Amino acid sequence: MENVFEKDGYVYLNTGLSPDEFSKARGGTRIAENGSLAIQTSAGWVFSAWRFEETEEDGGLIFVKGRAFSGQTLKDYFCNDSSNSFSAVFPSVEFAKAKSARAAALVCSVMEASVNQNVSLPNSGAGGIFICDDFTKVVFFPEQIFIQAALRFESSGKEADFGQNRAFYVHPTLAGTNATRFTQSVIAYRALTGEFPFSAKTQDELSLDMADKNFVPLRNKIWAVDEQLASFVDNSLSRSPSIKSRSKVEKLASLRQTALSDLTSGRTSSPLELTPLFPVASLYRELGLSKDGSIPQDGRLLSVIRKSSLSPEDFELAVKKDTEKNAREVKRKRFLRKYKKLLVSLAVAFVFALAATFSVRKSYMSRPTTKGLSAFQTVEIFYSAYNMLDLNQARCTVLGKQPDYLVDVISQAYVTNQTRSAYSPAKKVVSPAEWMNYNNNGNYYMFGLTGFAVNEQKMELFAKPPLRKEHLTPVSEDLGKRIKEGDFTECYATYFLVYPESDMGELGESVNERLHIEEYCDKVRLVFKDECWRIVEISQNKESEFFQDSKAFYDDYKRLFDANSKNILLTANELRTKYGWIPDNSEILSASQKMREEFHADE
Repeated sequence: MENVFEKDGYVYLNTGLSPDEFSKARGGTRIAENGSLAIQTSAGWVFSAWRFEETEEDGGLIFVKGRAFSGQTLKDYFCNDSSNSFSAVFPSVEFAKAKSARAAALVCSVMEASVNQNVSLPNSGAGGIFICDDFTKVVFFPEQIFIQAALRFESSGKEADFGQNRAFYVHPTLAGTNATRFTQSVIAYRALTGEFPFSAKTQDELSLDMADKNFVPLRNKIWAVDEQLASFVDNSLSRSPSIKSRSKVEKLASLRQTALSDLTSGRTSSPLELTPLFPVASLYRELGLSKDGSIPQDGRLLSVIRKSSLSPEDFELAVKKDTEKNAREVKRKRFLRKYKKLLVSLAVAFVFALAATFSVRKSYMSRPTTKGLSAFQTVEIFYSAYNMLDLNQARCTVLGKQPDYLVDVISQAYVTNQTRSAYSPAKKVVSPAEWMNYNNNGNYYMFGLTGFAVNEQKMELFAKPPLRKEHLTPVSEDLGKRIKEGDFTECYATYFLVYPESDMGELGESVNERLHIEEYCDKVRLVFKDECWRIVEISQNKESEFFQDSKAFYDDYKRLFDANSKNILLTANELRTKYGWIPDNSEILSASQKMREEFHADE
């Protein structure tokens, strides 16, 4: 039995789960997830919510079903298209190819209409796009339940083509319009060439190819292909935020206006709007379809007439040269990734070797330094870097291998938080004091320090170091005595470290979100070397550790925030009676000042 099929007015999806597995995976909840239904009308495409409504058991497996129509998935159309050429001589094959081209073009048109109407479509890939036999309706399966099913197809061994269901069509780090453009371009590429731009055998290799843009551009796959179409597809597959064009603004606006008239959905926005439009009419023409995207009456695709100042022979030579260049670029990227640490070390050595040159000196003088700072201020700069995840600032305060482990912790935390933000753009990672200022309905993650003091003296958590070019005078006295090269001193840094934690659910979702709070008293040892204090040893002592439920904390915050007329400082004062780790008011005000400076710096 196929994994997606239509029967008696319903479309069925094989979840690949037994009844017990379906229950444990909270399938009853997931079945309520919405997909999208697109219906073609005289006014264009109309979108509405669609979902699977019921479950059925067959052969020990759970199938979900929803009301639909006679049809098949876009993946099925592509699989029935057995040849890479649109000029097969057998009528049955020719008609299958025509239907495949029609289906692909239809989905591209629907996706373009969704962008124009600001409708978010599930990114389920070709296996999760179900097309009516008369090409007037399209269902986009709910994303999460289809992803889970597609993963089961692969892991069960029943279907070894997970990539053709979804993975080949979906970029793992794109969202919104960029994600739609990527999938739309993969579909167009597959329809035009019979191949996928990215088709590695494993998910890791596939993600690596997408990240490195390791594909043959459409402009190099087909001689004299429509330039506007190739430019759109190639740029979208390269994850460009907008379509690049060599045209002037007026010409670009004209091209967009022309594309507007070709869309069946009817767009009313200004032709000067900077949102690029998918050239649907060009795709119809390149596929051999009629001007409205339908199959010609004789069931055969139209011949595509191509003209170019470049001969096919010269085209092949140019493609070979371009392919070799791209292969070298991909090889270079992967070499750099593999030997990053070694190359960084060599680069640093090279920079010092050329320190006499003007450009290197300029860069050197723009670096942060602890010259002119007291021992306490140096410690303040380091822990401020920890709080703000500023790797460069942290590095300027340390000397030797021992404190490098904490610098590595800062680096790893930065990478982890950037990755978290990439997959959840709405959940930015901010320090606790910044979190209190943002008031973003609890959506932001919290990572950083609070309650920072050195030898029980309250210190800043947003301190910035001076730059070398400021030429500050080295300190000659500190802590009540004269200092000289090689002198050592020690102090104690106390603070709370706050960071988010959660568990992974059975379907890969984040559950049981909580705040992890650790209270530290670090012994910090510094040396006065090269006219400045540097940290040479940090002995961490964790004095306590506890957890706070994220939702319960936010509920308390929201209640007090509203009760105090949205006054942040009054809210913090009351929260602090229950949550001792809440940043004090001076930290909150410093964070507010930092946010204002960053805002004006971006203007």
